[in-house]
Amino acid sequence: MKVLIAEDDAFFRKMLQQLLTPNYEVQSVPDGIRAWDALQQEDAAKLAILDWVMPGLSGPQICRNVRADPKTADCYLILLTAKNSVPDIVAGLRSGADDYLTKPFDAEELRARLRVAQKVITLQRAVQDQALELKNAAAREKFLQSLLPVCPACKAKRNDLRYWRQVEAYFIGRDAGPGTCPSCSERTSAPAMEPTGEEVRR
Repeated sequence: MKVLIAEDDAFFRKMLQQLLTPNYEVQSVPDGIRAWDALQQEDAAKLAILDWVMPGLSGPQICRNVRADPKTADCYLILLTAKNSVPDIVAGLRSGADDYLTKPFDAEELRARLRVAQKVITLQRAVQDQALELKNAAAREKFLQSLLPVCPACKAKRNDLRYWRQVEAYFIGRDAGPGTCPSCSERTSAPAMEPTGEEVRR
């Protein structure tokens, strides 16, 4: 999993890189502007560790930007900072951070919190995939209902050419057979008639 580290202190940035590199694909930046730019990229990390005080944008400012943008709103954000008072922790979490860790931090505690973050991200992706699948299934069901061979208004059988073209268009490419009507299917599947002697002589 890809992790973004935004930390202006070179010592802490290097320490975090060394700590996470064995298990994560690490990207690190030294300021808030570059962190926000990195999070907006197509292949951006879905997990970020942000310092509170940085040049450009602070950690809480990045959190607010991330939550306000639909493209980045599902990122998991951890604030890592020396600010350890209760009001600071509350303010950090209210800005949109998912977790809060104070410096100096324990390496095992950070790893444990990252494992929790991974589980949350995995669950989020599963929910998003299921939601998309349900949406597609609902769209297919709605379309299939429109192809029912009975008019929903008068209950009469539909046998017009446009209807069968719609059915055929739906089934083409789905390996489910053509959408032609039963009588047409019968005619196309019937064996060819042997030529008569008269037809052969011609």
